[in-house]
Amino acid sequence: MSQDPKFDFSKAIEELEQINRWFQNEDIDLDQGLAKFRRGLELIKKCRGRLKQVENEFVEIKKEFNTDEKKTNQSDEPEKAEEQTEAEESDVDTIPF
Repeated sequence: MSQDPKFDFSKAIEELEQINRWFQNEDIDLDQGLAKFRRGLELIKKCRGRLKQVENEFVEIKKEFNTDEKKTNQSDEPEKAEEQTEAEESDVDTIPF
């Protein structure tokens, strides 16, 4: 889902709050209310889209991080295996039989 590059999430939330406050008034113009309701739904849709986009980016970054971490751990494994072998050899020397 491609997001409008001019879309400002913070401003959209602010506008939604203003719409919500407007509906809290006792005197509501029906036509104005309908227009504000439609605008609110449009903003909610855009906000959800942006949140989904950000969520997907987080997932991708996490995958990259986990892949990099696995590569780092795999490159350390030969050293760990070598250290274990040396430790096992020294244990053999101390067995009393």
